Amino acid sequence: MIHAWLVAGAESILRALGAALLSTLVVFQCWAADNGPVSIELVRAYYKPDRPYLLRFAEEHRDSPLYPVVMARAVDVRSVAASPPKGVLDLLNQRGVPAVEKLRGALLKEWARTGNWTYFERHDPLVPAWYAEKDVELACARLAYARSNRHTVQKQWVATILVQDSKFPDLCGQALRGALHEGVLSPELALQKGLAVAAFEGQKAADVAAQSLGNDLDRMSRYQGMVGKALSILSLARSNFEVANTRLRRLARSMDPELFSLVAVHLGGIAARQHRPDGHLMIKEANGYSLAVSRVASEWRCRAAIWASAWDDLVVSINSLPLADRDSSVWMYWRAVGLQKMGRKADGQAIMSRLAETNDYYGLLARGNKFFPHSSESPKLPSTQEWVVRMSATEEYKRAIALYAAGLWVEGALEMNVLLQGKSPAEYLAAAELAQRNNIPDRQISYSERAGQASKLTIAYPLMYINEVTEASGREGVPAATIFAIIRQESRFVPYAVSSAGALGLMQLMPNTAKKLIKSRSKNTKVDESILFKSSINIELGTKFLGQLGKRYSWNLARMAAAYNAGPNRVDRWLQNQHRITDAVFVELIPYDETRDYVKAVTINEALYRSNINKLKK
Repeated sequence: MIHAWLVAGAESILRALGAALLSTLVVFQCWAADNGPVSIELVRAYYKPDRPYLLRFAEEHRDSPLYPVVMARAVDVRSVAASPPKGVLDLLNQRGVPAVEKLRGALLKEWARTGNWTYFERHDPLVPAWYAEKDVELACARLAYARSNRHTVQKQWVATILVQDSKFPDLCGQALRGALHEGVLSPELALQKGLAVAAFEGQKAADVAAQSLGNDLDRMSRYQGMVGKALSILSLARSNFEVANTRLRRLARSMDPELFSLVAVHLGGIAARQHRPDGHLMIKEANGYSLAVSRVASEWRCRAAIWASAWDDLVVSINSLPLADRDSSVWMYWRAVGLQKMGRKADGQAIMSRLAETNDYYGLLARGNKFFPHSSESPKLPSTQEWVVRMSATEEYKRAIALYAAGLWVEGALEMNVLLQGKSPAEYLAAAELAQRNNIPDRQISYSERAGQASKLTIAYPLMYINEVTEASGREGVPAATIFAIIRQESRFVPYAVSSAGALGLMQLMPNTAKKLIKSRSKNTKVDESILFKSSINIELGTKFLGQLGKRYSWNLARMAAAYNAGPNRVDRWLQNQHRITDAVFVELIPYDETRDYVKAVTINEALYRSNINKLKK
């Protein structure tokens, strides 16, 4: 019998989806090599989520390892949070299942939002560390609980929020206010966080920061009455830079000089992110290159200097970073470039020589885009055979294999990741080889990366679908290494991958993009999206798109990769004010962290695939 407590509201969800979209949910069998057939209908229902379908599937597979995973996905958190029915509470008793723990975390955050502290208090101690340490909003929920119940606030909860520059959910505004009032968070640190969020996070997060922290910091900091205005100016600058800049200039005489300089640094960072030429001068005029600011503000301050070729200011800015950030490969590289441009060639070259020994993007740049030194054979490591046998016999591993066989690869990967916490390079290598034997390419790649130089090139950079890639490469003129590089980054060779944005298959094509590509070579106007899960068609269409980008950007890999990830219109806009710049500068000035990291990863992938393919040819 289907659980009535989950069906509530499902009919309205289905109506909202619309008949046209539902018509694409045909059952399509995609063969996952040795793992058997994958039901694409289940895959799409899971990631949508289509709760009625998931409930029916769960009822039919009660004795399957998939049952708790599918049921956890079927729960409508907001509908059941007020008074969780017995079915949900029974599901939460299945501790250790990652999908169930994610459900527990979602419920905890909903209970915190609604002040349902009875259930919160009962379930919060059950959250595993692997989940808690990565969920910023859960740390905010714990702060809200501690304040509401007059419990001691744990400093690590505040630290979790402060170090995560990329996340600032609604619940965190209230939590930081509470920490500020309790004296756990100083006004200075709260101000730094507020400025960073207002300047560099999403518009909604910026507005939350301005509204939740502005008034309190106006009262509690030494910048009486001005912090709220400062946060509002930065929030406004995201959409209307000129007006925000004018407002800041009008406040120059009435605002505390130190606060003015802090706001100017963040405004200059926004200018650099928008590829405006005035960011560097704004920071320079405010004497802002050596000010103590948040990590994200420091990084955009450095990029403003790179944009302006202000190498002396770049070096000053990098030197003011915390030691851990200063010694990261990105800022080691740019410090070396800055020193060389300033005439300190020996100092710069010494840093480049150290970087050249690393295996990341900046190591590749330091070597002049030469291939990485990478082992073709695994070194001798301690035997892990007994451990592999033990791991293969666990319920977690069996559930992971079942999830992969069903096409739910994200959940399968999470199961295996939790199982492998704290393991040695030798054990990660053994897990990579086990994944290779079981045709689980994404874990094969991920665990080979964690094994480091212990892994073989062919394990870390597999040449799966080589016939399809070779054929598409010859037809479109796109190098095979580039196609492999994109597939590795987009889907890790999982043919039934579905992204949160709706991209599908090996090369993660958006359905609308795929339809345009198909219509450009066929008169057939009816396109079933499920064909994108067929590897040959996905590779054919993805390579065709890459070929179009290659012609558009003169086969410049960095620009092609950026356009593949963020769209060609955005890349065209980024290039409007960038004339005769190097690829390294172009990549560093990409406004989106995700796209910048993506281009770096694709560049590394392409270099190693060229090496791999060349070895095969020999």
